[in-house]
Amino acid sequence: MNLHELAVETAEKQEKAESEAFERTMNTFKVNDDVAEQAFREGLAEGKKDKSDKDQRIKQIADHYGVLNQLEMMIEESAELTQAICKLRRVNSGEGYKKAYKNLKEELADVIVVAKQLRYMIGKDDIDRIINEKLDRQMRRISDENTD
Repeated sequence: MNLHELAVETAEKQEKAESEAFERTMNTFKVNDDVAEQAFREGLAEGKKDKSDKDQRIKQIADHYGVLNQLEMMIEESAELTQAICKLRRVNSGEGYKKAYKNLKEELADVIVVAKQLRYMIGKDDIDRIINEKLDRQMRRISDENTD
């Protein structure tokens, strides 16, 4: 087995383990939404809430609405961002383009705000670790592209 195959196999095993851990966590909370909400609020879900984020507004909003509502909100905001991207691609120039570009920024900001709330509620350390792994993996891909 070469190094690339080993790396792929290791990544697949890690992804499977993370997926299984997530499923176990979510199955634990499928009893009803109230139980799941309470568990996240008390930090019982995998990845305790981060107490060190600088912007308290993220925490206050997240705590007010709760993880289940904000997961739903992420679906809505992601759909709106998708629409904004599609619209920007259709508009070629002029005022329509400026308006579409401004809307794209608004929708991207909405997604980022909700993503920060979910990061706080689901587990900052795990999310940050995964982000770093993904960034490192993409940098390796870029490096491989440049050596071909």
